[in-house]
Amino acid sequence: MEIAQNSGKRWKRMLLFIGLPFLCLARGYAKDAENPTRLDLNFKVFPIERTLIEGLYYRAEVDSAEVNEVSFRTRYRSRQHPYRGSETIFFYEKSVADDGITTIRKTVASAVLPAGIKEPLLFFVKASEDGGESGRKYHVIAIEDSPDDFPFGHFRVLNASGANLVGKVGSQRVELGFEASKPWRISNLSRGDEKWVNVAFFLNIKGKNEVVYANQLRFEPKSRSVLVLRPPRRENSARVMTYLLEDFEPPASEETESGS
Repeated sequence: MEIAQNSGKRWKRMLLFIGLPFLCLARGYAKDAENPTRLDLNFKVFPIERTLIEGLYYRAEVDSAEVNEVSFRTRYRSRQHPYRGSETIFFYEKSVADDGITTIRKTVASAVLPAGIKEPLLFFVKASEDGGESGRKYHVIAIEDSPDDFPFGHFRVLNASGANLVGKVGSQRVELGFEASKPWRISNLSRGDEKWVNVAFFLNIKGKNEVVYANQLRFEPKSRSVLVLRPPRRENSARVMTYLLEDFEPPASEETESGS
């Protein structure tokens, strides 16, 4: 659906809201300094734009000077990355100083992990503001990816469109900023005997709700999925881009199947 030019400008302005998480980072840093929390966990990563991110590093042991490379995959969750440190994880890129020898590390992203998180899944989205010489800076959304808290047979919505959206998932009314929804059980949202779920989201433009996404989604019973909402591809379009990041329950082992 195409909308007026001024609506496109409104999208641009609203995309700036994606930078709001950085306003909270200073508070997060201060909190770490005053009352550091020591975490010992594994996290996974995923690029929201589904473009491979390379040359990103982090400290697996905060007390160590060594950095580990972050490994992304473009269609699936990454491998596990071990981490021991504070609740704020910093991500760096490397460059070489003018002397051609000294390695310089520049912070290009950070993630403040929610209290009590067990298995973080970190979504990286490229920031719209200037990232310096390299032009790289990322915002990060962290969600709980533990199967105990995000079980198979559930799905959730992650809003990285750059605008506050309202909508309906099945019969559930939803309001989402730059964040992910809670997980919903798919069977509770399916209509009757059908295996699909009605999903629709809207953007308020001058007091009117414009449809940005509407679809009937089908899910595998043993999957857990994240519906990712991204900004429109065309400047004056009100239709956001979407994809499903899916994870499937592993098959039973041969021992279980044989009853041994």
